[in-house]
Amino acid sequence: MPAVAPPSRNDILIYAELLTNIRQVTIKASLPTPADHTTTAEILDEGRKFRISHNGTSGEAVLPATAPVKGTLPLSHKGSTEVTWRFPLKPARVPERQFLPENQPLPWPASVIKPGSPISCRACGQIFINSATVTTWKDLPSENWAEMMEFWHCHKPIDHDTAEDGDLQHRGYGAASAITAQPGVGFVDITSLLFAEEDCGSIKSTLHMDGFLGRRLWLGSLFCTRLFRAADRLGYPKRHMAICSRNSKFSSPNPLEKFDSSQDAIQATKEERFLTISCSNCAAEVGTFSVLASTVAFYKWQISCEISSIQKPPSSSDCLVATLLSTIARSGSSKSVVMPRNMPLADNTLRHLQLWVLNNNVIFTGNQKSTPTSAVKVLFKEIEEKEALELVESLSNDVQDVNFPAQAIKVARETLTFSKYMLPSSERSFQEWQVGLLERWVPQPA
Repeated sequence: MPAVAPPSRNDILIYAELLTNIRQVTIKASLPTPADHTTTAEILDEGRKFRISHNGTSGEAVLPATAPVKGTLPLSHKGSTEVTWRFPLKPARVPERQFLPENQPLPWPASVIKPGSPISCRACGQIFINSATVTTWKDLPSENWAEMMEFWHCHKPIDHDTAEDGDLQHRGYGAASAITAQPGVGFVDITSLLFAEEDCGSIKSTLHMDGFLGRRLWLGSLFCTRLFRAADRLGYPKRHMAICSRNSKFSSPNPLEKFDSSQDAIQATKEERFLTISCSNCAAEVGTFSVLASTVAFYKWQISCEISSIQKPPSSSDCLVATLLSTIARSGSSKSVVMPRNMPLADNTLRHLQLWVLNNNVIFTGNQKSTPTSAVKVLFKEIEEKEALELVESLSNDVQDVNFPAQAIKVARETLTFSKYMLPSSERSFQEWQVGLLERWVPQPA
């Protein structure tokens, strides 16, 4: 979502949204002065456009759905600087879009990535994986599927007459299972593409450890294990590690000591589970390296690849929204704390982004957004480290922790802050929360 400048006090601000669950279009206009006899509003273009005039100025916006009325609208808010209209829609007039979290379109699923596609840095074009190296693409199973299978095996009826005697450790799947990277195969999850280490090149990692808080560690954004409980129980040593997978030479904390493979580096530095990887050419942070699985995960928003249809590449905010909706589908909770994977223990000033998805099926327009746009409306605020840990550790708060790169969290924070200026001033905050919009990823031409 591009940055939106705060509107001038002399501007008319128009915001319209379609709520598909109740089949209603709401139009709100903020005026520089209270509405009076000079204020008029009307629906134009066969119900597709709204226009309001006030004190010699006017503003107009395309509506997110065709309104069932035409012509001049009644004005019942004289004396107020904000005016509102609501129109119920007939079912046939509601856009046929699936907004359930489990039915969301995901950015770059395996089905749209071409076999043999090279993978390159989106910032500078440096090739990470050569053409024809990865010939097969597979979508990773969702967390819902793994947890459902785990639940079924725990609670299915027991037939004592069969030879199967509950030996679940050989079934090959479940919430505790992991997927091992395979040469020539690219695995696709919500936020990243996963590859075997030997398929990748032109990447490097420099990791400065001032202690490591592994609250929840992810393979990509999928398989996670709560390894550590609280910061004061960790006691990790300070260390520095540099890895260059292009030549398969791994540097140890001692600059004079070299490792011939990542396995040797893993044995020497067992504390680290995920290392941040960067482009060897432009130093852009492009993903993570899983020490346990020897798997490289490239963030979708940091790379380019060949896809079967012309689509706009996903942004970090697109992937964050997809992760939030997946979390809702998995846990039923719309509250999350977004925190980076690697957090220094000594940083007491670190603040995290707490999100509460208010509505996940909004289509909005306005005089600052000319085309109907799918988005989630969220409440957001920044919280301190201590409060964040208490929220995600508590069993009663039902708050999920979502791990995301620090730079992507910064972008999300800025996007939310700017997006609130598309809303009427009375809707930009709720108690201690701020209100913002995050666009959902929808396949569309670049």
